[in-house]
Amino acid sequence: MIRLALALFSIVFLCFCNPCLAQEHNRNTPAHVGVGVKISTLGAGIETAVPLFRHSELRTGFNYFIYDRDLGDQGVAYQGELNFRSVQATYDWYLFHGAFHFGPTFLFYNGTHIHAKLDVPAGRTFTISQQTYKSDPSNPINGNASLTFSKIAPGFLLG
Repeated sequence: MIRLALALFSIVFLCFCNPCLAQEHNRNTPAHVGVGVKISTLGAGIETAVPLFRHSELRTGFNYFIYDRDLGDQGVAYQGELNFRSVQATYDWYLFHGAFHFGPTFLFYNGTHIHAKLDVPAGRTFTISQQTYKSDPSNPINGNASLTFSKIAPGFLLG
């Protein structure tokens, strides 16, 4: 999926980095393409921006972040993984010709998911809220939980 996301990002980047000229540019002057590194709630990422019209631009980018951790307490093994992966396109309209902008955004690949797992070895005792339990030797205690999100997601940006 990462290859697909990078391929989509590359296609969008190459399509819009050619001579996309804003209205106020002279045809002999190429449009400026911005490339940036960012950190957001979607993870760390890279994005590009190209001007489309006089006070607007198109930004495309991808985000990526993975965090996993294994813990143990009283013989209970916990494993967790937080995985953020997304590819997005955003249309920015600078309403007051300055820093404030708004516009639609679209995640056309959203690979964000959360997964957690716990295992209590057979015959092991553990305590929850001052109550002691024992894992059955023939059927040990275990559990899984996961949370996934829509693969595509529309949005709206104010900033």
